[in-house]
Amino acid sequence: MANIHSQKKRILRAERERLENRRYTSTIKTYFRRLETAVAGGDDAQADAEHRSLVQTIDKAIKRGALHRNTGARKKSRAARVLRGFTRFADREGIDHITVDLFLRWKKGFGKADNNTWSARLGMVRVFAGWLEGHDARTEVPPSGLDSG
Repeated sequence: MANIHSQKKRILRAERERLENRRYTSTIKTYFRRLETAVAGGDDAQADAEHRSLVQTIDKAIKRGALHRNTGARKKSRAARVLRGFTRFADREGIDHITVDLFLRWKKGFGKADNNTWSARLGMVRVFAGWLEGHDARTEVPPSGLDSG
């Protein structure tokens, strides 16, 4: 334990800041889950509202110093980047709806990546397919265990 008064104050301040940073990161995770639920449920208005809230919270966390600006940018763009690559592949294949076979062909032709990466990619495609399923009945949502192997 510190003996100097200013160091004691610094310890208390660091704990307060740590808790505030945890509140931001927890809120961001919550908004991600809410966004995925809204997209999977096909509720466009709710998904738009959750996305706006998520982006606002990420921007505020960056401004307050709870997240590094690059981390925030990565969180906002990662899902969009993967989905853009998947939709480009679907366009090259000439397919206008998502199927399990399309995902497996994309995985096979995409190159090497570990199972954690493919699990994350599958999760993003599943959320997108769940949203698209509300607009196009031909869309198949890939099952969650599809990425193993």
